[in-house]
Amino acid sequence: MKDYLVSFDGVYDIEMRIREIDDDYRIFYNKEKNRIEVHNLKNKKDSLVLVSPYNEVDARLYKLVRRTRVERAGDIFKEIEEENERLEKKRAEALNEMKKERLRVALEKIKSSGEVV
Repeated sequence: MKDYLVSFDGVYDIEMRIREIDDDYRIFYNKEKNRIEVHNLKNKKDSLVLVSPYNEVDARLYKLVRRTRVERAGDIFKEIEEENERLEKKRAEALNEMKKERLRVALEKIKSSGEVV
C-alpha cells in the first residue's frame, strides 16, 4: 500500500459517510495510477471495490458506492437488462424503418420504369 495516500477528511465527511455504508470501506488515492479508489479492508488479497470516475471525493462518489453495493447486484442486473431491451427495440425499429424506406424506393423505381408488378 506504499503507493497510496490515505487522507480524505474533507468538508463533506465523504469517507465517514461511505464507512456508514460499510465500516470496512476506505478511500485511497493511488499515486501510481493517479486515481481515487474505494477499498474494502475485509478483502485481504484484492481489496479494490471500485475506481472513482471522478477527480474529487464528493457526494457523487458516495452515491456511486451506495448504488454499486453487492446487495444491489440484482437491481443493477435488472437495470442493465432493461436498458439492453430498450436498445434492442430501438435498433429493431430503426432496422424496420430502413427496410420500409428501401422498399418504398424500390417500388418507386418499378413504377417509374413502367414494369408491370
